[in-house]
Amino acid sequence: MEASATVRESPAAPLPHSTVRIVPSTEAIGAEVHGVDIAAGVDDATFNTIFDALHEYSVIVLRSQHITPAQQLAFTKRLGDPRTSFYNRYGV
Repeated sequence: MEASATVRESPAAPLPHSTVRIVPSTEAIGAEVHGVDIAAGVDDATFNTIFDALHEYSVIVLRSQHITPAQQLAFTKRLGDPRTSFYNRYGV
């Protein structure tokens, strides 16, 4: 059974990525977030849609983001305090 996409439009549309699609990965956990360009900036309404998806699906994936480490950290801090993991199963 294929999961259907949820389309959530941000009420404020000043940025080109104001339409966000949330596509569940499986029925149990995870979703892909489409229509977001973190490098261009994420308005509050779009961020709230992403944040809600994180809480609903527990794991979210934003593919093909061309961002700097500083942009990644800034976006991550909006989600909450970043934590360092010392568990490294893959030796990377």
